[in-house]
Amino acid sequence: MSYFFLFFSIFLSTCILAQEININTIFKRILTHNPTVKVKELDHQIQKSEEIQTFKNLYLPPVVVSNENRIESIRNQGLKLNTLEAKVDIFNGLKDYNTLKKTTNNVQISEQDIFLTTLREQERGVNDYFLTLNYENQVKIFDSAIDTLNKQYYRLKRMFEENQLSPKSEYLKILSDIEDLKSLKAQYQAAALNSKESLFKILNYPLNSTFTLKEFSIREDFLGFQLSPKTTQPEKTTLGKREQLILKNSEYDVKIAKSEFYPTVYIKAIKDFYEDSDNGYYANHDGRVELGFSYSFNWGSTIDKVEQKKLEMKKAEINYIENIKEIELRMRTKQREIESLIEQSLSQEKRVAILKENLKIDNLRFESDLITTFDYLNSLNQLISSQENLYKTQRDLVLSKIEYDNLFK
Repeated sequence: MSYFFLFFSIFLSTCILAQEININTIFKRILTHNPTVKVKELDHQIQKSEEIQTFKNLYLPPVVVSNENRIESIRNQGLKLNTLEAKVDIFNGLKDYNTLKKTTNNVQISEQDIFLTTLREQERGVNDYFLTLNYENQVKIFDSAIDTLNKQYYRLKRMFEENQLSPKSEYLKILSDIEDLKSLKAQYQAAALNSKESLFKILNYPLNSTFTLKEFSIREDFLGFQLSPKTTQPEKTTLGKREQLILKNSEYDVKIAKSEFYPTVYIKAIKDFYEDSDNGYYANHDGRVELGFSYSFNWGSTIDKVEQKKLEMKKAEINYIENIKEIELRMRTKQREIESLIEQSLSQEKRVAILKENLKIDNLRFESDLITTFDYLNSLNQLISSQENLYKTQRDLVLSKIEYDNLFK
């Protein structure tokens, strides 16, 4: 039995160690485990709680239980319940109603905040993912180049030591290039680990996790990678709806400020239990319903507040029109950008494959003294530069596709 558990533990550990993270893993994991998104979800719950509180304040009357009397009477008769009172505002300039509508609006805005925060965290994860892939692959290129240069270094050194057919300066130059590549390799190794641990943090994995990153492929990770049709009405997109909610809040603010111009009409239900007389308390089980109103008007404060809210609403209207135009412009720009990035990515994939094959050939040519060290390092640098450009283009493509599919749907 112990052998079975040992085998099972080894098998399980192997499965965990072999687990890969691809681009779709990042999207899904952030939805369920990202701490920043979780905080936004809690903020949304707080907004919903405030909506419930506002609703209760609007439709449930506040209850007042009170006892007021002289100290001598309380000392002689004790502290007894005098009055139970419930009051409902019938009309207060629709202040409570508009406050409720604004609170409901804020709940919808908080839902969009969750959505937008998720997108931002996905963008951060995608950025770290491609940075890590680039650094790790550069390290592999450096390893291969260092191995090739080492072979040439030892060959030239042996030739110099045996018959001195090769000048010492030749293998010393190669040794210098090797040390330069080792320095770059160490730099890229540290950068790869930094970006990888940053990705683990975003995905809420332990920083010492041993997951490997799977190479990105348009054909595998985005099957049928095509631009989905978008609405021609920018105000109906995700971003457009958010702008409408913000504009609506400014309208509610004006209505709430105007409510101070109106009196508050209320109905009150009162139940008396005891009343005071010169001889102390006596029982009184009468109940009554009262109708009344109250009015309080602050000349400077109320009028200025309304004017201020009106100006803020005008500003919100201007911002809304400009932001809708900006959304439409971004939709058009993003579509052209994605089409261009797809073509760039496919072309750069082919270029990297060609340069990798070319470097393999140059490895053999360099070892056979058919090309100089300068030519070999030039081939190496071309591959490094092209691979960095490829990962940058792929990253931009994925980020643009995320934004286009989500913000403009």
